[in-house]
Amino acid sequence: MAKHDKYKNAAENTIIYLADSYLKFGYFAALYAIAVDMLLNKEIKVDIVGMRDMVNVCIAANNPRIVVNFINKNKGKSGVGYESEGAYVCKGNLCNGPITDINKLEEGLI
Repeated sequence: MAKHDKYKNAAENTIIYLADSYLKFGYFAALYAIAVDMLLNKEIKVDIVGMRDMVNVCIAANNPRIVVNFINKNKGKSGVGYESEGAYVCKGNLCNGPITDINKLEEGLI
């Protein structure tokens, strides 16, 4: 079992354990709902190469499922598949990019 699987199993077990009692937590139950949503629907991974202003678009989306990774192309760390500047959006196993238009990125985060 990979280390990643160990953490995923722990998260699943915790969510199942709290399923009968989360309503007692008042507004903290919202955090439980976010955890369930992330477990079921996965995160939206956004790798942004060089276009720093696109990070603000991801933050403004106000979606806790969005995980942003900024790659500074000037430092030569872009790697394979990130030759062009823009945002690379992955939802599950489906990835798109590079997106260079801010409006298109906003649409891609929905």
